[in-house]
Amino acid sequence: MTPAVRDVYTVRYRYGRSHDIRPCILLTAPLASKVTICLLSSQMALYRPVAHFLIEESYPDFPATGLDRSSFAAGDEIHEIRVEELRKRLGRLEGELARAFEAWI
Repeated sequence: MTPAVRDVYTVRYRYGRSHDIRPCILLTAPLASKVTICLLSSQMALYRPVAHFLIEESYPDFPATGLDRSSFAAGDEIHEIRVEELRKRLGRLEGELARAFEAWI
């Protein structure tokens, strides 16, 4: 399946001190074998409302994300990567959650 805007994938990328595999949201479709991503984190102690978009389990569209717990999109962690760095597709932002994200980003 070709990666698409608002898909949620996993990627190995440094966030703070961690270089773990983490989820991300695709902000662009592939172009010249690259995509732009926004990293996600579930470490709510790091959540800052001014720079982050909250993705709560209570959203009706949360199950479509494929995430297993509330997380946030880090607006200060937007990066361009090679498509082949994407690992596993978890799901995608849909419905009201997708609309709220688009309005935020």
